[in-house]
Amino acid sequence: MTLARRALRWAPPMALAMVAMIAAGACGEKAGGPATPRVVACNLFTAQDAEQVLGEPPEQMTSVLSEAHGGDPATCGYNAGSDTSRMVSLEVRQTASPDRARRQFDSARGLLAGSQQIGGLGDAAFWVGRGVDQLHVLKGDLHLIVTSHPGPEHDAQAAARTVAGRALSRV
Repeated sequence: MTLARRALRWAPPMALAMVAMIAAGACGEKAGGPATPRVVACNLFTAQDAEQVLGEPPEQMTSVLSEAHGGDPATCGYNAGSDTSRMVSLEVRQTASPDRARRQFDSARGLLAGSQQIGGLGDAAFWVGRGVDQLHVLKGDLHLIVTSHPGPEHDAQAAARTVAGRALSRV
């Protein structure tokens, strides 16, 4: 598959992720930069997890930017091989402290209008539907973001909850 086609597969999720990145930038890390990653997103969200959510063997998604920089351990995404518009991804944002993670999480919630509080996941969680289809979960110094577009025959929020639950069990 050409690099240009791979980039096109990321277009909608990347646009949505930009909103979340802006939220994170509003609470930027201290001058020393972000904390050293202790978790790798693809260790928390495996191809087997993606297959369960998508209902078929997945293809791992990459972006032009992540390929140019040797991959990004903070993100992991998969799409359905038969329909690349069907996808699920996990982004792990580790901060310097739980307080900083809480500020980042609250900032994202403030920017993403119409969020719905979700119970039973991490320290706090919220869902934003309406095409954004993101589940944000706070756990200690981690802010997990699951973007879920599993297709019309699947419940996007349920799929995101499955991914988040699996990721949290592996933290």
